[in-house]
Parts: sequence; structure tokens; C-alpha cells
Amino acid sequence: MTRPGSDGSTSVVAEWVEGHADDASPVSGEELVDLREMLERVAADTAAGAEGNGPTGDEPWRVGKARLADLTRCERLARTDRAGADLSPGIVRGVALDHFIAHRLWVGPVTAPAEELTSMAVATADHDLEAFLESFGDDELDEMLAPLAAAAEAWSGLDASWWPRVQTSASLVLADGAVVSAGRVDVELGGPLTGRPSLVVEVKSSTGVRADHAAEAYLYALLVALRDDEAPVAVALWYPGGAVVDFPVAAGTLRAAAARLADGIVTWSELVAGRPPRESPGAWCRWCPDADRCPSVQVDVSSNGPGDDRRAFDDRPGNDGRGRVG
Repeated sequence: MTRPGSDGSTSVVAEWVEGHADDASPVSGEELVDLREMLERVAADTAAGAEGNGPTGDEPWRVGKARLADLTRCERLARTDRAGADLSPGIVRGVALDHFIAHRLWVGPVTAPAEELTSMAVATADHDLEAFLESFGDDELDEMLAPLAAAAEAWSGLDASWWPRVQTSASLVLADGAVVSAGRVDVELGGPLTGRPSLVVEVKSSTGVRADHAAEAYLYALLVALRDDEAPVAVALWYPGGAVVDFPVAAGTLRAAAARLADGIVTWSELVAGRPPRESPGAWCRWCPDADRCPSVQVDVSSNGPGDDRRAFDDRPGNDGRGRVG
């Protein structure tokens, strides 16, 4: 049962959620055991075969969503260290949107977005975000944040029995801790403790579905399935002002996600061992730390341009949304 939103209507997200209320988990427990065992074999064999460059308990190989995506985009990018990346308007929009959704789920409409985001920055001692917000005039800040606060109304009216959670952890630890694939799920609903089917939603501050978004969504489905021993019935992407983009989960999609993760583990082990990375230029060259010395760069790296949203490309598991891994 959905509850009406602040304007009396049923929200976009609530309608999507209730559409899955009667779904059953689409993947058997035996299939999940097989996937875990396959990944365990790949991780253990790869780690055991590393000579002098193998993972340790203190320094495991971390192969999460962003690293897998980087390995697909450009192996050289995957090998760079982007910790401490500067804030950009695109990154701040993403942080704000995550916070506004949580506010809408648990408190109500976001009526003063600039004040709300500033309060969050102060409460979490995020001094970089505080300084970034202070650098804007009130009108400019409202112009950036007001549309996101309005978009968060799409999350109104959810039945509390779905137990919505934000920024939850989903980690897969393999080969006695030598390999870790960790993720932070934007929104989870339902699941084993609720008596409701499990649903996973990735929030995107960019606009439009990219080719790699489905792969990211299914990786989260795999991580949540192996964490809970129960597969979600669907994963979805939500964009501000848009519909929920639904990706049904099946045994085949989880097998494909597991195969992609296994390939990523092997590729990462090769790069750590010293294999020269393959260079594949693209939009990510704009913020790649090696752009000023990479012979393959093909874009103007002096300006990120109006379409820049580094958060869409730099969202490593545990990342706070701006390139720092916590």
C-alpha cells in the first residue's frame, strides 16, 4: 500500500516499488552458492599465483564498482590515484541529491535546500563541502540545489513496511580477505528481514542512461544477493525528474555480473604485477591524473566543460562522492 505524496499523488518511486510487491526472488539458493564458489576459486587461484605482488590482509585487492568500470574504460585510468579530488558542481549535486532523498524518506519535503545541505556538512565535519558552499552566493546556490530538492519529491509516499535504507554496505570478501568487492548502495527497500521482496536503487545525478549503468546495477544485485543469500527481484536507476529505469534480475544476469567481476580480478592482478595498462581515451581523460603525460589522451583536459559530472565516473565503493575512499 502506498501513501500519497505531499501533493496527494502517488510518487514515481512508490509506484515502481509497489509494482514489485508480489514478486518472488528469481534466483535459487543453489545458484547463488555456485556463483560464490566460482568467484572464490578465481580469487584464490589469482592471489596464489601472484609472485611478490599479491594481496595481503592489510592491502587486499579491491575490485569494486568504480574500479571495474575504470578497467572497462581505460586500464591506465584504473591504475591512477584519484584520492582527494577537488569538489566540482557535479560532485556536489550528487552529494546533495543523496542527502535530499534521505531527508525526504525520513523527515519530509526539503524546503530549504541550501540550509539543509550546509547543516549536513557542518554535522558531518565536511569542511571541504562547507567551504565549497560558502563560495557561492545565496541565489546561485538556490539555483543549483532547488531543482534537486524538488526532484526528491519522487521519493514521497513509500510504505514504511518496505523499510527504506540509504548508503548501505554490500561487500564480498574472497580468498580469506585477499580480494574484496565492496559497494555502497544508494537505496535499499524490502529484503529478508521485512517480509518484502528485495529492491535496490542506484541514484544518478547525471541525466540519461549510459551503456555502463546496467553493468553497475547488476554488480550491486550480485553483491546484495551474496550478502543476503537472497537475490533482489529488481535493481533500478533513478534520475532526477525521470522515471525509474527497471532492470529485472535473473540467474543469467547474475552470472554475467559474476563473470565480469572475475575478469576484473584477473585483469587487476595483471596490472598490479606490472603489465603495462592499455590506454583507451574518452570523456574520463578530462579528470585523469595522467592526462598531462598520457600519449593517448584525445580531449581538451584544460576544462571539464558544461557536461562534467565526475561523480558519475568516480564513485568507488566507500567513496564519499568526491573521490575519497573511506
